[in-house]
Amino acid sequence: QHYRDWLRSDANVVRSDYVKIKQMQLGYTLPRKLVEKINFQAIRAYVSLDDFFTFTSYKGYDPEVVGSGNGQGVDQGTYPMMKKVVFGVNVTF
Repeated sequence: QHYRDWLRSDANVVRSDYVKIKQMQLGYTLPRKLVEKINFQAIRAYVSLDDFFTFTSYKGYDPEVVGSGNGQGVDQGTYPMMKKVVFGVNVTF
């Protein structure tokens, strides 16, 4: 009974405010003069960072996943959002 009362109290309430950069992309388009020499119209290389930066004082894994599912805002130790790095090249013929 005591544990259930503790869960309902504000003894385990913490601040979970945060700022997250969900997606950031940095790219470079090669100069047209260089690209035309190899018979292309455009070439652009890029790197994309997804769910990479979270600014928070929250001590759990990830404040974004706390309210998901049936947890009703209770941190159940859910895995944090996966960080992703994507490299790519766009080529226009």
